[in-house]
Amino acid sequence: MKNSPKFYHPKQYEGKQQAMHFINAIIIDPETGYEGKGELLVEDGIIKEFSKTKITKLAKNCQKIDCGGKIIAPALVDAQVHTGEPGGNYKEKIEDTSRAAVAGGVGTIALMPNTEPCVDSTSMVEFIKNRAAEKSYCDVAIFAAATSNMEGKNLTEMGLLKKAGVKGFTDANNYIQDTLVFKRVCEYARNFNMLVAQTPLDSYLSSNGIINEGEISARLGVAGINSVAEKIALQRDLAIADITNVRYHAYNVSTEDSVEILKNNKNKNISSSTSVNHISLTEDEALNYRTFAKIQPPLKTNKDRKAVIKALRDGVIDFIASKHAAKSEDQKRHPLSSAEFGAVGLETFFAATYTILSQNRFKLADIFRLVSLNPAKFLGFKNKGAIKKGNVADLIVIDINNEYVLTRDMLSGKGVNTPFDGKNLKGKIIQTYISGRLVYENE
Repeated sequence: MKNSPKFYHPKQYEGKQQAMHFINAIIIDPETGYEGKGELLVEDGIIKEFSKTKITKLAKNCQKIDCGGKIIAPALVDAQVHTGEPGGNYKEKIEDTSRAAVAGGVGTIALMPNTEPCVDSTSMVEFIKNRAAEKSYCDVAIFAAATSNMEGKNLTEMGLLKKAGVKGFTDANNYIQDTLVFKRVCEYARNFNMLVAQTPLDSYLSSNGIINEGEISARLGVAGINSVAEKIALQRDLAIADITNVRYHAYNVSTEDSVEILKNNKNKNISSSTSVNHISLTEDEALNYRTFAKIQPPLKTNKDRKAVIKALRDGVIDFIASKHAAKSEDQKRHPLSSAEFGAVGLETFFAATYTILSQNRFKLADIFRLVSLNPAKFLGFKNKGAIKKGNVADLIVIDINNEYVLTRDMLSGKGVNTPFDGKNLKGKIIQTYISGRLVYENE
């Protein structure tokens, strides 16, 4: 697959938007389950009309876009993205992150608060909002820290942060180990009708671990993280969520045991997600000491991977996120024990997800339910994630039959630490539109 990507910043578009008429397309709508021929009319950044037949009533000077039989679908919504801004100059900035997003067909990213300094105050939220408005190629949602400096001790000013527009509270990769503090976080968040999210991973059981504990860790001679670290943390979180009646979300569900726990505790206040890494890859990736596959929580067994995929099919797990976390060469080119955790995921988000789920006979509409519609609902967006009249025209055009072997030089983002290097992928993003504006194309 030869890459010749072009990026167009939304700020370069001035004045009234030209209406667009998409023809000769296969429309995928995860809300209705429709997969078939259709046309779209977009005006002023909004889907004006969606028809399974020809649209005849068009605005003057309407631009006709012939999709050549390719797929049009709602842009992806990625509810777990780590950026490096604010942070050191060597780290990925919001502009870089958003470029990677639109290259991967992602129209909205939810930024985690684990920056330097972390997003634990209204001033930091305003910084992110202003920087996103100035630099971002896509829409940006923000999560704030649940505790000051994400230290798991003192609560942040949740009421003020809610007014500033955050989507919820999380200490990102820092699990709030102190149960009393976590209970207080949940109580305060419930009082403000706000979401609390965690990656359930017991800090004591995982603090020195490198990869999943088992045959592979023993063979490599590195410290492992037992899967019970996720099980125990999830059980505790759900117990506290139950007694506080808070909206709780579990990120990065990765084990068969966690799936069973969620199945038995599913209700309107409880939601969960997994990462594309955990449905595509296993602990075997750590063989040959591949640090690009060193992520947190660690990749698990094939049995766990299959259980998580089944949970997505059954609706036990609600959606998939990229868990994008760009790292520099200096941060990853180390022995497995000292390399940092993290992998880029935005640019490969759709292709990696489609590749594995199509192999498991998921329909396209069901895939987009997991990467567009459900995460949009999770973030509170009522006008994203589906192809319907009145929705924001965040759209992608896809060559679904384009197969290729991914190499790192195909990635246009600042970070290239992808665990999918050398993997066979299927599905190429041809165009990405944000509010009806073309921001990315790669013919």
